[in-house]
Amino acid sequence: MNRPEMKTAENDSCPPEEDLLALCLGEEDGIDPERIRVHLAECPDCRDAIAGFESVVATLRKGDISEREADLSARIAKKVIEIEGEEDDLKAFPFRPWARVFKYAAAVLLFVALGSAVWQISDRQEANPHLAAGEEPVDGALRRGAQWLMEQQQAQGGWSVAVLGGQPRYEPALNGLAILALLRSGEGGAPVAAASRAVDKLLLLQDENGRFGSAFDRALYNHGIATMAVLTAYELTGRDDLRPAIDQALAYTRATQSYTGGWGYQTGASAAPNSSVTAWQIQSLMLAEKLGWRDSRNSLRNALDWVSRRVDQSGHFSYSSVGVAPEDESDTVTMMGAYCLLAAVENDIPIRPELKNLLLDSVEELSRETPRDYYSAFCYSSALAASADGNSTRAGQKIREHLIERQTDGEWLPDDRWGAVGGRIYSTAMSLLALRP
Repeated sequence: MNRPEMKTAENDSCPPEEDLLALCLGEEDGIDPERIRVHLAECPDCRDAIAGFESVVATLRKGDISEREADLSARIAKKVIEIEGEEDDLKAFPFRPWARVFKYAAAVLLFVALGSAVWQISDRQEANPHLAAGEEPVDGALRRGAQWLMEQQQAQGGWSVAVLGGQPRYEPALNGLAILALLRSGEGGAPVAAASRAVDKLLLLQDENGRFGSAFDRALYNHGIATMAVLTAYELTGRDDLRPAIDQALAYTRATQSYTGGWGYQTGASAAPNSSVTAWQIQSLMLAEKLGWRDSRNSLRNALDWVSRRVDQSGHFSYSSVGVAPEDESDTVTMMGAYCLLAAVENDIPIRPELKNLLLDSVEELSRETPRDYYSAFCYSSALAASADGNSTRAGQKIREHLIERQTDGEWLPDDRWGAVGGRIYSTAMSLLALRP
């Protein structure tokens, strides 16, 4: 089936194709990135275009490149000429209407290869993929992962979600995950400095109400993860200038809590909460309280009480109401719920002794299984770390070994069920967070 020709900015609301490509490349000067992201959420044609651009850019960036930049520039220039002269080949190309834009993409990438260190191709090629002398496997994986994230970071401080295979509307959450991964990598120095720069870019995505990101039915994922990232940056860098943004973010979190205590896809008192969205808000509220933010509305206690009511007699958590959790999500939801409640105990927020024992038994039972994806690995690792006994330590080590085996040139490929949503930022950041929860 042939794709329809792209609508032009003159006769429709679609942005120019050059602007879409610029967004993919992270070149936001001269375009209105927020308007484009809002448009992408509504326009399947432009989302398809972005997907096509990502494919070409990813091929050029990750192809079998062994030459230095000067040789690479000659190859790209040659490819521009080939594309321009081979119309028959273009007719067979799956994104034929965008061929002239791919020529533009190649030219832009030629400029990048010649004039900047964004790709850092030679550094990545020459980097030793093996451990440094005396380095532990986990430390080596964390170091390579943090380096990969820093190599992908844009000059403005953030990461281009679209270029790295994620959905643009999740820009705050994915940038937040990258920030958290750098801050928690244990590498200090350059990763912390890179994360601090990224926080500055993330703050530009906070609106006047304190919410991170645009309004849509999964907006609280963006907000919860971004708030956690800024709080962690405050904790580890001591940047007092972050306090006003944190104040606003926490106010929005509390204002969107349902009257039952949790958070869901919609916001407000009558929203239907779920465990996944609620867990991220709990983590940010818990860290805020640890760092001295006063919770005058008891939002955290109410949220923990809501989570504790999602546990059935076997110690398994439900997504929304006890007994109706989807079978394929119950293990991940259980591990995240157990982590929230066990971490509360570590932060001097008591839970009933019988509930704690039930949670520990449930975590031990599930630890015999292998996490199904990167997000599950993070939830498992977090719960196991909060359990802190011999069995959980051994189970956590198995997860770490599995993740280290899957690392490729510093990154983790987005080959699980959430990879199409989060792309390479999600898979790499979640893996790093699972290695050191």
